[in-house]
Amino acid sequence: MVGRDEIAALARRFNEAAAAIEALLAQERQMLAGASHELRSPLARIRMALELLADESDPVRRGDLARRAADDIIELDALSRVAALGARTARRASASVC
Repeated sequence: MVGRDEIAALARRFNEAAAAIEALLAQERQMLAGASHELRSPLARIRMALELLADESDPVRRGDLARRAADDIIELDALSRVAALGARTARRASASVC
């Protein structure tokens, strides 16, 4: 038979685990919202550069627009790596809680 102290300890541990899971989920939602915002800026700049590139006849200006778009693609790549690292870290943290 399990004593009251053991049931209370089990209940506390269960509540601690539930709180840890809630915190991880909140952190994940916050990270996804931040990543979404961070990804929209370079995407908007790439879209704008491509629209301007289609109408630009000056080769120097076309080269500048292409370089800026390439820089934004590099930024997107870095952001996606950070997001992937965050997702892996969150998975490891949630696995350690369970």
